[in-house]
Amino acid sequence: MKHLVFLLFSLITFRDVRSQNLVQNPSFEDTLLCNNNPPQFWLRCNFWSLPTFGSSDCFNTSGYCIEPIPQNAVGFQYPRSGNGYAGFATLVPGSINPYREYLQNELLLPLDSGHKYCLEFYVSCGDKEGYASGNLGAYFSDTIFQVQSGGLLNFVPQIKSPQGLIYDDTINWVKISGELIANGGEQYLIIGNFDPDSLTSFQPMPGNTPGAYYYIDDVALVDCTSVSIAEILKSDDIKLYPNPVKDILYLQVKGGINCSRVISSPPLVSAPTGIRSGIYYIFYFSILCVVCVPSTNH
Repeated sequence: MKHLVFLLFSLITFRDVRSQNLVQNPSFEDTLLCNNNPPQFWLRCNFWSLPTFGSSDCFNTSGYCIEPIPQNAVGFQYPRSGNGYAGFATLVPGSINPYREYLQNELLLPLDSGHKYCLEFYVSCGDKEGYASGNLGAYFSDTIFQVQSGGLLNFVPQIKSPQGLIYDDTINWVKISGELIANGGEQYLIIGNFDPDSLTSFQPMPGNTPGAYYYIDDVALVDCTSVSIAEILKSDDIKLYPNPVKDILYLQVKGGINCSRVISSPPLVSAPTGIRSGIYYIFYFSILCVVCVPSTNH
């Protein structure tokens, strides 16, 4: 029974290890060369675009044909990581038509139906701005948007910052995070303020620019779907046998598999028969294999 628990925990850990950030160019490091002008609706940060005519920005420490860091038109801030970040306006109080800026990313892969995804990103308020706001959200879609307007995108974001919370920190990076259950097929992420001015929380700030503007860095989206042991045992795609096990446990996955390479913590003593007890991360390959388990004297 100890052997069976050992392998099941390995499978669960594997699902965590394989999680990857689905946001491309998440910290805005990858930028276009100066002699390459981006097409309409696209930023100089690769994989990021503008869903509207709102003029969101890319910033980089190089400061060459791109907004400079740390001092720039909207404030002073260093990147949370790397050499770049982006920025967007969330509100211009008193404007006749609500003005918004958004950032749009083409995700690495479409989202899987029914899976839970965890999103996080970090913002810092530009210190030259006259306002700070709340109502920061993220909208996921299976369609890329290119709207010829600088106004409000009237979408209902699947993830949104807490109502009434205003992000007025101009020194530190503040995390915004949330979860969603995917419908399936979503491959585009839009970040911004999707609420009208009348429903947007804001407050005055010492700056002179008549709006609220935020730097953004380190955007991450991962599949955080949890899988229980009961779900693994019920699956027709995974078979563990024999049960009870004496010396060798076979792992079979429909469609081919597994574990031609095993990475362990603690390290292996001598593969494949001298495996210490512990949790082992199994990397899947398209072959069928035999998994050796700890002997009874370990």
